[in-house]
Amino acid sequence: VYRYALNNLNTLYKEKNMAETYKMLTIDVNEPIPEIVIAVQEDINSRYLDVTLTDEGVPIDLTAKRVHFSSARADEVSFYKTGVMTNAKKGRCQFELTRGELKAANTLYGQIEIWTSDNEKVLTTHIITIDVVESLRVQGNI
Repeated sequence: VYRYALNNLNTLYKEKNMAETYKMLTIDVNEPIPEIVIAVQEDINSRYLDVTLTDEGVPIDLTAKRVHFSSARADEVSFYKTGVMTNAKKGRCQFELTRGELKAANTLYGQIEIWTSDNEKVLTTHIITIDVVESLRVQGNI
């Protein structure tokens, strides 16, 4: 029983301490986004966009709003997901780059949408470019 509990504890510890990376971006909703985000093909549960949304440098208060990330790969497969608010007052939210988005080595294009709670208004950022680079693991070279 002790060994079983210890193995489960070790497994849980490893899962909670898995390597994760958060690409910090400050995005002004009125400006083009020049920075290209780099991600690796087939990475799973480990790559996130950590975004602060601003309007002319002032954080947008996201209280009582929803944020969504819509994206499309170059092969025309598209995705849509809800973000997680990490500090609504300061315009901060996060989006996981999913296995589907990182399935193929190509360019992923995305936009963040800010929705009011009554769905009456939506504000969309300019396009975010994510370069998904080839993984040697996926290509069978490792």
